[in-house]
Order: sequence, then C-alpha cells, then structure tokens
Amino acid sequence: MPAFARGTLPYLVAGCALVGLLVIASAYVLSPGEVSLNVSFDPPAGYIEEDGRYVGVTVFTLTNENTIPVRKVECRYRYLDRESDRVVKSGIIEVGDLDPGQAKHYAVSCPMEEGGRYDIRLDLRYWRVLKIEV
Repeated sequence: MPAFARGTLPYLVAGCALVGLLVIASAYVLSPGEVSLNVSFDPPAGYIEEDGRYVGVTVFTLTNENTIPVRKVECRYRYLDRESDRVVKSGIIEVGDLDPGQAKHYAVSCPMEEGGRYDIRLDLRYWRVLKIEV
C-alpha cells in the first residue's frame, strides 16, 4: 500500500463513521416517532340542497392521542370519484397546533349529484416537538 494511501486511510474511516452517524441521527429526527394523530369520521351529514344543487358534507375529528404536542398541523383533503379515481374537489385545512389529547372538529363539503358517491382522502403534515436532553 503506498504511503499516501496509508496516511489517508484513518481519515477516510473517520469520515465514513461520521457520515454514518449523521445519517442515523437525521433518521431519528425526521422519523414521526411516537406521534399518533387519529382521524375519526362522524356519521355523515348527508346532502344539503343549495341553489338546486346537492352538496355532500363530511364531518371528522382530528385527535392527538399521544404525549407529544404537534405543531403546524395541516390537513389536505381530496374527494375522489369512485369509478374513475378522478379528484373532484380538494382543499387544505390549517389545523394549527394540537396538544396531547386535544381534538378539533371539521366539516368539508363537495358538490355532487344526488345519490353520487365519492371517497375522501386525508393527508396530514405536521412538525413534532423534540425534547433533547444534554
């Protein structure tokens, strides 16, 4: 092994170890950890007739079921046509902060034909609070 290679080998090994440690640490920080957000759907509100059109209403509750508060919760919803999987309506609800055990109630609506059936999909995004003890 050339002298140059022998001299750089410890630095190469130390660099790989440092990169590995950073990857493991970032995986911990970016993982959802113990946060558990629960979405429960209330009985359907059914149809509301509005200006001769029918509007389907979906009521749901978002609950933080753990001991870790979550911040800046955002709920993206999409109504999908069951037959074509086409997005009929979408929107964003800015939930805000949810403390442990806190629940918030929401209702979203979608214009539809009488007897129409759509699926709803919810995607949740949030920041979790990390407690780092040194």
